Formats: sequence, C-alpha cells, structure tokens
Amino acid sequence: MKCYRGYRMHGRCVVLVDGVGLARLGWHASFFAWGYVGVGPAELALSLLADYYGERPTRQELVRRSCRCWRPHQDFQRTILAPLPRDQRVHWELTSRQITLWLEDWLAVQQPQLP
Repeated sequence: MKCYRGYRMHGRCVVLVDGVGLARLGWHASFFAWGYVGVGPAELALSLLADYYGERPTRQELVRRSCRCWRPHQDFQRTILAPLPRDQRVHWELTSRQITLWLEDWLAVQQPQLP
C-alpha cells in the first residue's frame, strides 16, 4: 500500500510517495498545492492519481484525455484536496487504500442509475 504525505516547507508544498518526491506532470501548474480549488491542487490531483494508477501520461495523452487519471482528477481536487488545511504546521497523509475507496464511490456516482 502506497502512502502519500504532504507538508509545507519554506512556503512550498512538498508531496512524498513512500518517502520519495511525487513526480509532477506539469499540465496545470509548475507547483503542487492544496486547501483550495485551483491550478496547484489540480496539478497535485492529476499527478497523484497518475502515480496511483501507475501512469506516466504523455502530453498527447493528456491533450486527448485518454489516461485513467484524467477523468476523476477535478472531483478528487474538490472533494479531497481542497478541504485540506493550508496551515504550515499541518501535515496530511493519504493511503492508496483511501484513494481506492474514494474512486469506488466516485465511479458508482458516474454510472447511470438503473430504475
């Protein structure tokens, strides 16, 4: 099980995956952020979900939105990352199991409801 940890250091948002820096995709922004809805949190959501899925999408795949991480990333930003505190002293942790549970709920809502 992977563990994602985020904290702020010298005004910068740092995100680690099992102790190693999370690779940034660079689609929305050149930085990670959380605690609001915007380009920094969108970049974190996209990069985090790409890592979760084991993807390293190319620019072309992002343009075509053909990677698995694309569809849920904005909702993930709004429901998981935006509510996180922006306080310098607060660190957060998210496991791959928690992401799996969130994605299961998210997918259930995306499916057409049968009568």
